[in-house]
Order: sequence, then structure tokens, then C-alpha cells
Amino acid sequence: MSEPKKPSDNRGEIPARAVWTQTFGIGIEFGAVIAIFTFGGYWVDQHFQTEPWCLLGGFFFALIGMTYLIIKRALQQQFNDPD
Repeated sequence: MSEPKKPSDNRGEIPARAVWTQTFGIGIEFGAVIAIFTFGGYWVDQHFQTEPWCLLGGFFFALIGMTYLIIKRALQQQFNDPD
């Protein structure tokens, strides 16, 4: 005779697929924002002939801003964890 299966108690766990999807989404968002701000800086540089300063400014502005948002999200997730 086989024993009845015990119900698993994984209410607080996030499935691995959800974590992977969330991480992939953050990476896509990070890359898209950097690309948009870098392209915007490139366009301003071409328009006002200020190469490469606006391009670099747009890149670093996006890099710093997205890094801040990722750290902020990670800290919120850490402190909102029910563990």
C-alpha cells in the first residue's frame, strides 16, 4: 500500500519561473531605458554639435537612475518578504 501524500507547505515560496521572468523583465527594462536615453543624447549631440557630451550624459543618467530603481525594488522586496 502506498502512503498518502503529505500536502506541501510552500505558501511563501515564489516559483523559479516567476523569479526568472521577473529578472528577465528587469534586464530588458534596464537595457531599454539606457538605449532610449543614450539615443536621446546622441540626437541632442547631432542637433547642437556637442559630441559626445550629451550622449555620455544620457547614458550615465540612465545607468545611475536604473541602478537606483533596481536597488530600491530589491530592498522593498526584501523588507516585504513574509519570512
